Amino acid sequence: MSTYDSAVTYWTQGISSEHLLQTLDISYFHIISSAIILTALSTISVVILRPSSTTMLTTLFLAGVSAAILSSALCEVPTNPDLNRQLRNTLTRVEFVNALTGDDTVYDFSKAVADPLHPGSVLNANAATFPMIQGSGMTVAQINLGPCAMLSPHVHPRANNMVVAVSGQTKTFMRTENGANDIITTLTPGKATMFFSGSVHNMYNEGCGNNLLYSFLNSDDPGTLNIAQAFWASGQDMAMKVMPMIQLDNGKDWNDTGKDIPDWGLGGQDGTDNCRRMCRMIS
Repeated sequence: MSTYDSAVTYWTQGISSEHLLQTLDISYFHIISSAIILTALSTISVVILRPSSTTMLTTLFLAGVSAAILSSALCEVPTNPDLNRQLRNTLTRVEFVNALTGDDTVYDFSKAVADPLHPGSVLNANAATFPMIQGSGMTVAQINLGPCAMLSPHVHPRANNMVVAVSGQTKTFMRTENGANDIITTLTPGKATMFFSGSVHNMYNEGCGNNLLYSFLNSDDPGTLNIAQAFWASGQDMAMKVMPMIQLDNGKDWNDTGKDIPDWGLGGQDGTDNCRRMCRMIS
């Protein structure tokens, strides 16, 4: 079920707003943000479109809910922006350390999300989620890949990335630039590889168990850009000149077909059908 469908299901079944927030891991900040978006959409609808159907209003309402959920899933909102600002303004390390409380000094990967393995996730301890790391020039990420799960091709524009495997067998791919050899590795427990800053890379769980890896990046704000979404956003005219073999889904236009690209969400997505059949996840 997609994030949008989850929101619709929970809302139409009368689940409380507090339960919805906990289930989808969104904050009231996101709801307020989406309310602003919804208000703008509603104003445009009334002034320009003048809808007479409640269907239009329902669609706009759900669009606002979806915007809130997507803003949570697609970006890392600072967990404690006041502390971030306070730490940024400190003049000495003593002042920095004394601004931290006990809760500020530990990042708990196990509590970051409720279900990190279906299909997978990348949980980042960085300046946004763990203010103590601010200014250190590093990020530590826990990579969870459920059976046959993958991280789709992506780029970190501001950091080199070293990944070490803790469990499972994970296949990796990297292309650094035009003319460079592709680097393909298989990581088993205790093995590590490097993804250079700006390189296109991905990872794939080749088995039916759960894979755990840790990633170390030399920036507390490394950034992530997913290639498929960026390519599709370039527009139909340009993209189909680059890849003329692209076929639009039957009856769908460019934008509708693009919606079939899996959301990057928490980073993980389902892998190949061959692997999923081998693991009896699909028939």
